[in-house]
Amino acid sequence: QHSLLAWLERQRLSPVLRKETQYFCPHSSKELLDIFIKELKKQKVLLEEHVLSVQKREEYFTVTTNKRTLTSKYVVVASGGLSFPKLGASSIGYDIAKSFGHSIVKLAPALVGFTVQKEQFFFKELSGASCDVTIRVDEHECEGALLFTHKGLSGPAVLDASLYWEKGQIVIDFLPHFSWKAFKGSK
Repeated sequence: QHSLLAWLERQRLSPVLRKETQYFCPHSSKELLDIFIKELKKQKVLLEEHVLSVQKREEYFTVTTNKRTLTSKYVVVASGGLSFPKLGASSIGYDIAKSFGHSIVKLAPALVGFTVQKEQFFFKELSGASCDVTIRVDEHECEGALLFTHKGLSGPAVLDASLYWEKGQIVIDFLPHFSWKAFKGSK
């Protein structure tokens, strides 16, 4: 985190800290995109290639794609997860890790919104509305904003809660910290 922030400062971008853990661009996310686009122009990018395997022989890695074989002294695997196969997500990162002897913990969706069944689509009229909530999943409690979407729920609190949800119910408190005593006036 600190080295990324220092690098962004050197690029003349000073992210703003909100809610103790979330950094945002001061004006627009375009500021960050412009930095990445500038950096990307310095790199050679191979498009429309799928990595099939990575092996290491002595000091060098061999990366085999559907079009060629590449050799490199260093390899960084940044393949993402299995979240959206239609957009190109695959298990290649996990396959590479396994081939190097790493164990993989059980995969589960995380940092995702919750979708509801068609019977609950009645609240799609709330799409775009948000409010602060507390969400309880088993013994875990997540606080923050909840955003209604056309097919379910999203927002920081929902994304955090998705880390713990496996199956079953979640409890959403739409009036966190509400007190009937304070509402009625303490007597």
